[in-house]
Amino acid sequence: MTELALTDATRLILFVHDFEEAVAFYEDALGLEPAYPAAHGWAEFTTGGACALCLHDGRMSSLHTQKVVTFGWKVPDLDAAVAALRAKGIEVEDPHVVTEGTRAAEFTDPSGNALFLEGA
Repeated sequence: MTELALTDATRLILFVHDFEEAVAFYEDALGLEPAYPAAHGWAEFTTGGACALCLHDGRMSSLHTQKVVTFGWKVPDLDAAVAALRAKGIEVEDPHVVTEGTRAAEFTDPSGNALFLEGA
């Protein structure tokens, strides 16, 4: 891999079934900040790190393959974050141990893309 000189990932692109619904989910339910206004089947959100989360209207692309990609965020209080998502009507699995001292809770966006929260 050194020949490519890859550095930090810059974008994770999720193909979505209903673009407007997906934008509302990530902006309103998860509270992500748009990098700029969503338009033409493309939305980009800042994630608090170097990698942006992007949404692409899957109906507009021949690349939409439904391969599984999971995107996750670290949170300081996993139980509180799970409760906040559930209060917004989002189905979240109960937190479970993934490594010593770390737990995770999985959920999906409206298009079925796999997401998770990770924390103590």
